[in-house]
Amino acid sequence: MENDLSHPADGDAWKYFDNIHKDFAADARNIRLGLATDGFNPYGNMSNSYSMWPVFVVPYNLPPWACMDQSNFMLTLLIPGPSSPGKDFDVFMEPLMEELQELSKGVKSYDANSPDKFDLRAAILWCIHDYPALHTLLGRATAGYQACVRCDKENCSKKLRNKICFIGHRRWLPRYHPWRSSKEYNGATERREKPAEFTPEELKEQLDRVRHVIPGKLQKKRKCEDGQCWSRRSCLWDLTYWEDLKLRHNLDVMHIEKNICDNLIGTFMNIQGKTKDTVNSRLDLEDMGIRGDLHLQPVSADSSEMPHAWYTMSKQEKIAFCEFIKAVRFPDGYASNISKCVAADKCKLQGLKTHDCEDYDNMVWYVLRSCPEVDPYIDLCKQELNQRGGQINVDRWLAKNFARWFQTHIGKMQNDVCPDLYALACKPDFRVRLYSACFVDSVRYHTVDRKKNKKTQNSGIVSEGDHDGNSIDFFGQLKSIIRLQYNSSGGVHRSVVLFRCDWFDLGGRKPGFDDDGHFKSVNTEKFWYKNDPFLLTSQATKVFYVPDTKLKGKWQVVQIFHHRHLWSVKENEQGPGVAGLSYQDEDSSQVPVQEKEGTARSRTRSDQERVLLQKVIVDKLKK
Repeated sequence: MENDLSHPADGDAWKYFDNIHKDFAADARNIRLGLATDGFNPYGNMSNSYSMWPVFVVPYNLPPWACMDQSNFMLTLLIPGPSSPGKDFDVFMEPLMEELQELSKGVKSYDANSPDKFDLRAAILWCIHDYPALHTLLGRATAGYQACVRCDKENCSKKLRNKICFIGHRRWLPRYHPWRSSKEYNGATERREKPAEFTPEELKEQLDRVRHVIPGKLQKKRKCEDGQCWSRRSCLWDLTYWEDLKLRHNLDVMHIEKNICDNLIGTFMNIQGKTKDTVNSRLDLEDMGIRGDLHLQPVSADSSEMPHAWYTMSKQEKIAFCEFIKAVRFPDGYASNISKCVAADKCKLQGLKTHDCEDYDNMVWYVLRSCPEVDPYIDLCKQELNQRGGQINVDRWLAKNFARWFQTHIGKMQNDVCPDLYALACKPDFRVRLYSACFVDSVRYHTVDRKKNKKTQNSGIVSEGDHDGNSIDFFGQLKSIIRLQYNSSGGVHRSVVLFRCDWFDLGGRKPGFDDDGHFKSVNTEKFWYKNDPFLLTSQATKVFYVPDTKLKGKWQVVQIFHHRHLWSVKENEQGPGVAGLSYQDEDSSQVPVQEKEGTARSRTRSDQERVLLQKVIVDKLKK
């Protein structure tokens, strides 16, 4: 499918390599590889000073579900500690480089589908690593004034009091973007174009300057020339095809996300040692002449006040936030148990992982596409996408980008839309609330976790939906209850409550659904539609499940019922006890009748032990 990246072969880097090396691409048996490395501590928390570096080679000539399977990874090197190899990394890479150079030329191999031997070739398409490993593996500067990998020339670095900052990101914005004219960011406007990249000749010149840098940490440091972005020439440049690669390094976004998340939370909660809102940062603001309300304020001859920033939390807010985090429960395998990250004093978060904030956008998109008032704007956005031309997966684009497009579009016409629609466009608060129970139209709902300690069952859910173009009933169980808080104004409280459900798999080779004409049964062992778990409370109908004594195992019989304390009465009808003494719902459901009865061989069973009764007792009973 066009513009759908389901395998590395769909990417531009793969196609670019094939276009240059047509002889390599002509034989589908030639192997494309990825090289991944990172340092880790094998002793965990027992030792903080040990660093071991494995080097993996990953083959991509496999289906998507297999090329990233751990069983197909090849551990080619294991560089021991106790410290990072640094410039010595190339020394450890020599055995692997010899094999890669040999594979680039071709190695006689046997094909099971052909009696003839052929020259098997292999090429490294890219490396995968975190940001610091970019310097360890490839020699690219990751610290100092040339640390930005997107600024080959005219870097955006600036020296502050005790660190070097990169504050020229507005150079990548469109030329007439309003943020370019704003002085609130760093006290100046931005009119420069984005930095230019090195040409092949300039890149070769950069590498030639450090060609003679030899390994060893005791070597005398060389003084870098202005604009020099490389500290050494990596041995990977010895591969004949390396200079032709379009994407030589892939930065592991997981590490970057975690570091940013830690810094943000550390700043919001003012965690000592992790917050970026320090005295030095306040002095930097003063030096730059921006955000005067955050400058240090002198209160006496020997003291100054550091005003609390609006984004920091009070003691009570920290406790409330940590209690919220401690109460969050996600489905198994979706995210880490972030409640373990809450420290004993309930004022710190530590050890956060990467997957805990990615569900927010999915919830926002589900609310928008479930709101009829938003449908005209979705159609308008689709029209704009069609006018752009090209092969765009509209559904995927809308799921990822419509909320931002909708916010921008409604923001331009704020005075012409109703307050509810404007609040919807502004997105809900990031601080969502989770509940384990709720009432919807007087119907009680409990989550599965809450049900475990109760003798009643209130977590069964059924909802009508579309599957492969057909309308079917989706059966599941309630995992969590989520409330999104939108902007409130004019005394109007705006919030949306969502159900997060696990849907039982009704399809597959072994169908998880059975209907014998009397009862409907579902297999509760497997789930589907894991990427679409949300449901508005108005779309849910409560059911309960009982064990299926026929199919047994994980099979459960679905019981759809009418609540005894609820009536389905139209507004123009008179309910019970108003017009008359008797009331009956005319739309009563009928019990299905089996058309053909089965023929019983015998009305008695001979496989059970006989029960004997005395004749006296029998006679007495007859009288």
